[in-house]
Amino acid sequence: MNYKIKDKESSYRYERKFLINDLTNDEITSLVNINSSMFNFSFNKRIINNIYFDNFNLNNYHENVEGCTERIKIRIRWYGDLFSYINKPKLEIKIKKGFLGTKKTTKIQGFNLTDDLSDIFKPLEDSFIYSRYGLNSVSPVLLNSYSRCYYISNDKSYRITIDDKQSYFKIHKNNNSFLHKVYDDNSKILEIKYNDIYDDNVNNITNSFPFRMTKNSKYVNGIESIYSL
Repeated sequence: MNYKIKDKESSYRYERKFLINDLTNDEITSLVNINSSMFNFSFNKRIINNIYFDNFNLNNYHENVEGCTERIKIRIRWYGDLFSYINKPKLEIKIKKGFLGTKKTTKIQGFNLTDDLSDIFKPLEDSFIYSRYGLNSVSPVLLNSYSRCYYISNDKSYRITIDDKQSYFKIHKNNNSFLHKVYDDNSKILEIKYNDIYDDNVNNITNSFPFRMTKNSKYVNGIESIYSL
């Protein structure tokens, strides 16, 4: 199989997050719908699943918590059923520089969560992405799943996603039973994503929301929930 690495975005984009604990999904959707930027439903609601990778010392986790300006996340993402055969997974290297982010993606071979996950990067061993991002030194540490709704502004400049029904599982290279689970049905995460050229006008959107922007990472939340850090 020919593994082709590509940039997900042509440039870095902003990702502004809002953690919401006191509103229902319907109430959040109503606030999005009445926003002056006229957001419309842009994609069918779907389930997103991720396996996050980190090294033995959880360096990626600690860099996020400590607020390092430049940091990465390594994950495999797929959509739909969590525990069925994973047919079209993608490896994603998410690169952050402050509030700006981009990611590099590549398709990888399908697998089962019951497989020996230590073999998952073997086809990539000769690739640039394998050496550049240290895939030889990381292991699976967290599995998560959540539901996502998608919206886009009338001028196509801003996208909003709303995530809820978050589940976190401890995961290892092999012998996974997935009995260690944390479920969060209360928290919702609204995220506004846009290219950096549109940053000057984003306050027109965010000022109409009755909640504050916050730093939030599902990876950090999951690690702290599962490993009691």
